[in-house]
Amino acid sequence: MGMDFSLIKKYAAEITITDDLLEIGSDHGEGSTSVLNDIAFANQKVLYSVDMDDTVIRKNSEKYHGTAVKFYNIKGEDFLDEHTNLKFSIVLLDNFDWNWWINQTPPNFLTEQQDTYQSKFQLDMTNTNSQITHLVQALKLTNMLSQQCVIVCDDTFVNNNQTYDGKCGAAVPYLLTLGFVPQVETNGVVLVRK
Repeated sequence: MGMDFSLIKKYAAEITITDDLLEIGSDHGEGSTSVLNDIAFANQKVLYSVDMDDTVIRKNSEKYHGTAVKFYNIKGEDFLDEHTNLKFSIVLLDNFDWNWWINQTPPNFLTEQQDTYQSKFQLDMTNTNSQITHLVQALKLTNMLSQQCVIVCDDTFVNNNQTYDGKCGAAVPYLLTLGFVPQVETNGVVLVRK
């Protein structure tokens, strides 16, 4: 259900990229790491790709060996706590997944993912926990963001009553207080601060 990550290039072109890039939630086959790696390489910056699933990190480390990407097998919040010296011009928040199938029988891949969250990480994969995780990450990023900056929030959307929902439903209003302007895209919200 993710967004078209190639759109990140469009918004990256609108800012001056002075600092590194970060994706919390390494690529699971939707192309985010590839797009962000291209931007990092073109701007002589580093892409920090963070995921708590060691299987994803191993796979992507092999695929992107020798590129602008540095991989970290750690929770996004813990990475931010351990790397407060870093600054980012582009951030993708796309980790703790969203359940689009509330009150329905979920597809097998979602049930498997919920089981993985529970068995590997002792976490309940709920939508509330997804929003809490992304809000905590946004709060921890506050002093790590470049003045000109793009934040991409996957699986985030605007409801009919003009409130935000999805993974970053709680984080977007906070980011608006920091001067970010939302650009709504299909299955995601991109926030730009110039």
